[in-house]
Amino acid sequence: MPIDTLQRTLERDRGDYGGKPVDPVVTPPAATPEALEPVPIKKLFKDYIASRQALGKHKDGAKAWETAILHLIKFLGYSDARRITKRNLLDWRDKLIAEKKSTKTIADKYLASVRAMLRWAHENDRLPTNEAEAVKQEVAKKRRTREAGYTDAEAIAVLKASTSYQPKQTDNPAHRESAHITAAKRWVPILCAFTGARVAEMTQLRKEDVRKEGDRWVMRITPEAGSVKTGVYHVRRYVGLSHL
Repeated sequence: MPIDTLQRTLERDRGDYGGKPVDPVVTPPAATPEALEPVPIKKLFKDYIASRQALGKHKDGAKAWETAILHLIKFLGYSDARRITKRNLLDWRDKLIAEKKSTKTIADKYLASVRAMLRWAHENDRLPTNEAEAVKQEVAKKRRTREAGYTDAEAIAVLKASTSYQPKQTDNPAHRESAHITAAKRWVPILCAFTGARVAEMTQLRKEDVRKEGDRWVMRITPEAGSVKTGVYHVRRYVGLSHL
C-alpha cells in the first residue's frame, strides 16, 4: 500500500477527512477544461460589418474587405478565429508581398480589414485578444513621374470618347446593351468633368436630386440616394451643357 494511502487512512481514523493525496498514483486527474466553441471567421466578419452598417457605414457590405477575409481563410487553411496568431498574420502579410501586391493595398485593404474585425471582436468579448493589433505594413512612398490629373489633351480625348461611344452590335437581343446604360457611359464622364463629382455620385442620382435655378442646373448629392464619400450631402451647380 502506498505511503500516501496509509496516511489518508490514519487521518480518517482520527475523523479528519480534509487530507488530499499528493502521490500521483492516487491523486485524481485534473479536470480537463472544456473545449471552447470555434469562432467562424466569416460569421465574425458578417457580424462586424452589420455593426458598422447600423452606424451608416459599409453600405455596400464591404465587398473589397470581404475579398481580403477570404484570402486570409484560404491562407490559414482553417476558419476558426480563435486559432489566429500574430505569427499567422505576419506570415500572411509576407505572402501578400510575395504576390506582388502593393504595400498600400496590403496596409489599407488586407491588414486594415482584419485588424478592424479582430479589434471589434476583442472589444465585444468574441475573442480574448486582438492578434492583429501590432501587425502593420509600412507603405512605400509613391513616386510621381508626371503631373497629377489629366493634361488638357487627355481630358479632351476622354470626353470625345464618351460622347462618341457606341455599344457593341449584336444580333442577339439578350446581349444588346440597354439604352440607359449606353446613355450613362456617354454622359457620366461629362457630368463628372463639369461638376467634379465622383462616378458613384453621378450614377445614383435620382430625378428629385436635379433641379433648375434660373439659368443654372443644380444637383443635390445626398447619402439618401446612395454612397457618398464624406457621408454628408453637398450641392453641385453647372451651366453650359446644352452645346455638348
